[in-house]
Amino acid sequence: MSEVTKADIAEVHKRIDQVNTTMTEVKVEMAEIKTTLKMQPGPPKQPCSFHNDLKEDFDTHIEDHKETASLWQKPLVRNVIDLVKMAIVGGVAWFFGSRH
Repeated sequence: MSEVTKADIAEVHKRIDQVNTTMTEVKVEMAEIKTTLKMQPGPPKQPCSFHNDLKEDFDTHIEDHKETASLWQKPLVRNVIDLVKMAIVGGVAWFFGSRH
């Protein structure tokens, strides 16, 4: 093993001092950040003031979609039911017509 000299010890102390200086700088910057964050306004209360307006717009949008769906679904269902009724009437007429 080699001998430890005063220069080696001085170098170690120099590096320790650099680490201490850096840690002090970090602590100061962290304190500045914490102070800045404390000065920031808090988050808005929930729900925000626009929540009700957005909900109303969304609800009317959904109602518009439901209305549009009912506009094309009702006639389609009505036509399918009418076709089934005509098929039943046609089947009954064919049945009685073929018997005679």
